[in-house]
Amino acid sequence: MASLTYWSQLQPSPRMNSIAEGLAARVRDPAWFLSRQWQFGEFDGADSGSPAFARITSRTATLNTVELGASTVNLAPGQLLEPLVEAEPISSDLATRVEIGQSFEALVTLTLRDLFRGAYPIAPADETTDPATARFLSICAGHAVDGVALYLAAKEAAHNDQPLPAAPTLDQSLQAEAMQAISKFIQWVEMTWGTLGIGEPPAWDAGRLEYRIGVNADALNLSGSPDGEAALDWYAFDLVSGMAQPSAPQTTKCHTGSRPFPRYAQRALVGFRDEQDRLRCDPS
Repeated sequence: MASLTYWSQLQPSPRMNSIAEGLAARVRDPAWFLSRQWQFGEFDGADSGSPAFARITSRTATLNTVELGASTVNLAPGQLLEPLVEAEPISSDLATRVEIGQSFEALVTLTLRDLFRGAYPIAPADETTDPATARFLSICAGHAVDGVALYLAAKEAAHNDQPLPAAPTLDQSLQAEAMQAISKFIQWVEMTWGTLGIGEPPAWDAGRLEYRIGVNADALNLSGSPDGEAALDWYAFDLVSGMAQPSAPQTTKCHTGSRPFPRYAQRALVGFRDEQDRLRCDPS
């Protein structure tokens, strides 16, 4: 049987008179090389070696705040950045508006229900409405509160230190009941649905189609952008300004112990965990 053999040859193409720079093959980030080798299973090779020990010297700084657009949010100890940065408001459809409105109606009397239905109505169908939506509106229009519109109005009122939204205008005898219902309603919506809205997340840069944040870690100001998998790992940040505060470095020595290190390091190499005495790490 005939066969075809292909050969590929890599030829250097230096842009200077000397090829010393290319031959040097300088390593800027050896930790990145090790992690990529682990990800691609290169430590599983039959001719690979077993690490005898590793010594790591590190300094740490606590993430204090994160800048999301024009706002600054304080970070709790151990709080994850991804849910805070990448959380998107829920864009509600007509059925969701009705469902949330019915949940509010269950909290109030018939008198308040009718007043809020008038202030935040479900609009009837018009000539541009598709047949399926028109059938749904024939049941709900005028007979339910627009729950999303009410929630947004109540949140705006709370932002302005007002216990009730501007509409509807309520008698003094109804305000106490309405304030209690609005408070429970907001808590229920945010616990059940999360944040409702139609805008983009504050950290989203529509011009670049990516998230962009600023992080403060003690005296360091960092900029960050999630990677292709939406993760904010250590390599997602760049130093903008500031200088690290003097602190005692933490040195960790890792060795294989008495038994041979497995060819494929799996969790032990990157995590430096105590995996049945195969890899021991002791601060010193």
